[in-house]
Amino acid sequence: MPEIAYFVTPHGFGHATRAAAVMAALQKRDPNTHIHIFTQAPERIFTETLPGTFTYHNVLTDLGLVQLTPLEADLSASTNRLDTFYPLDKNLVHELAQKVQTCICICCDIAPLGIAVAQQANIPSILTENFTWDWIYDQFAPNHPAFTPH
Repeated sequence: MPEIAYFVTPHGFGHATRAAAVMAALQKRDPNTHIHIFTQAPERIFTETLPGTFTYHNVLTDLGLVQLTPLEADLSASTNRLDTFYPLDKNLVHELAQKVQTCICICCDIAPLGIAVAQQANIPSILTENFTWDWIYDQFAPNHPAFTPH
């Protein structure tokens, strides 16, 4: 049975639903594919979408922005959280690299943690994104220099 790891940002439901659609397509192509999902996005998104088996791992894979409303971000809180998340915890990366050893690849929907885990585990990785957070952070950096290192 092929196994794939999928790291999904918990920021908004769009990334999780896109990732779930890709996972469902993979399982329809090969119903024996087991997917290890690493995210804090609601598990029900995957339960309601995937036709095959999966294991849900409740792991914070990404931060994005701290949002006050759907259209307003708390930039100070965002940079504070980024400062605690990065650099990535080497012990966490190592622990997750051990968990994915049976996987043939690691897919990431804008979650950089998955790429670091793939490098540590020496497993090919794929990044799905229509933007990366550094593009967003770069727009804030001129007025909020704390975004610069991220």
